[in-house]
Amino acid sequence: MERILQDNKGNIPEIHGKTIARLICVECLHDNFEKVPGLFLLKLNESNFWYRFFLDASLCFWEKYKHFPKDDVEDTDDFPWYDLSDKIGLKGLQILNTGVSELEEGVELEIVLSNNRKIMLSTLIFDGDTILEVL
Repeated sequence: MERILQDNKGNIPEIHGKTIARLICVECLHDNFEKVPGLFLLKLNESNFWYRFFLDASLCFWEKYKHFPKDDVEDTDDFPWYDLSDKIGLKGLQILNTGVSELEEGVELEIVLSNNRKIMLSTLIFDGDTILEVL
């Protein structure tokens, strides 16, 4: 594992210009059975690596793995997951830009895609749940 970013500002230029093969969303299941996105696994067509990213403690964490981090998808009872790229048609879209910035007391990650699409992840407070928007 190689950590690429652990900050509340910056970007991930090594993925710019590459296309999405898979984008997996691993959810957290709260006590009230509400599901919220917690972790993302990204595979690009032009790369042999898997990227793992998430928001926590008002920071964006972005890591690179040589192999699929299968431990992240094994506990489907507490951490259900699905292929976001299949579910909402992101496969084959190119990543044009990325940006991490402060947002209120939290952090925001913006991934700008081709076809005028955008993935937005944010937390509003230090230890808040991740909010996922796909535009």
